[in-house]
Amino acid sequence: MVEEYNVVDTAGKSPDGRVGLIMVEPRDWADMARQTADLKKKTQAYFSYVVDGDMVKDNPSFAGRAVWFRLVCQVSPPPAAHIVFRELRDALAKHSIEFQVAVFDPNVQGGSVNNLVPIQEPT
Repeated sequence: MVEEYNVVDTAGKSPDGRVGLIMVEPRDWADMARQTADLKKKTQAYFSYVVDGDMVKDNPSFAGRAVWFRLVCQVSPPPAAHIVFRELRDALAKHSIEFQVAVFDPNVQGGSVNNLVPIQEPT
């Protein structure tokens, strides 16, 4: 959960050989200020986990692999949250870490990974 800063919700190798670290946001965005503050703290914790070497220490098979972070939301985030997503994406890109946002759609058939719908930022 995003509000649990010192916990990696899920980590693993993606089919393309990169390492994905996933954070889960089950809340409904009713308190967007708190949620985006929590997201920034969680993202910083994930970033530290990667760059300080703890990720590889915990998972030696992750050594030398590119990394991405994905925020998985239970409720589609409001457009105002995309400003924070863009800030995180830009900051992490400077370190070759991709930041992704997806929403879990229980109506999509085929298992939990297939239920993730990428969030498109408003232009």
